[in-house]
Amino acid sequence: MIEIEAICDSLSWRIIIYVMNNDGSVFEMSQNPRESKPVKTAYILFSTKFKHYMSARPTSPKYQLLEQIGQGEFGIIHKALNNYKNVEVAVKVIPLEKFQNQPGLVECAELEKEILSRVNHPHIIKLLDFSPEPSELCIFYELCQNGTLEDKIRNGRLPGEECLKILFQLFNAFEVLHNLSVVHRDVKTENILIHNDVCKLADFGFCQRLNPNGKISGLAGTIPYLAPEIVFHVEEYDEM
Repeated sequence: MIEIEAICDSLSWRIIIYVMNNDGSVFEMSQNPRESKPVKTAYILFSTKFKHYMSARPTSPKYQLLEQIGQGEFGIIHKALNNYKNVEVAVKVIPLEKFQNQPGLVECAELEKEILSRVNHPHIIKLLDFSPEPSELCIFYELCQNGTLEDKIRNGRLPGEECLKILFQLFNAFEVLHNLSVVHRDVKTENILIHNDVCKLADFGFCQRLNPNGKISGLAGTIPYLAPEIVFHVEEYDEM
């Protein structure tokens, strides 16, 4: 008797088939059965938090984790290689205990996935994949090779024309979010990435939708960048 299990690999909806033989050996079936390879484990876990199926394999064959390139409040940013396309990407790795300690992060992660999946804009970071694993959540983005706006400012004073160019790009990004009734809530120079002189708004972990009254509530963001009404705990405030 052969048992077959399948999972969908996040946004790409790639089907992976696991086959268990009578002797207990397990194989991962590729499109060509002759290319099937043994795997260490082959059971499927269901995550009620993220409503996705997760494979218990120790690593994903789709991505190869490379060096660390950054660190945020909730996760570590790595460079990774997409083995299928031979393209480097960025991946944020968030331990699942972070979600247990701060339940609101679950909704933030789901909203980030929903918003970025709908947006295709040159000045907003592109979401490539969203992959819950048994012990961590991996979020894959396009890789921006030229650091952050913070790095650029620290290298020296920017000419006025360049400042206007950056502001114009960011205003275009904000217009897209405004049309979706979404507020980023953590806009700062460290969250503006640069790739080939193009600015991209990133890190949507604190984003929130406006309520029916056009307001939002709650304290989120980085203190030096917060508006006074947020610092002084105004009950509700708008995107302005």
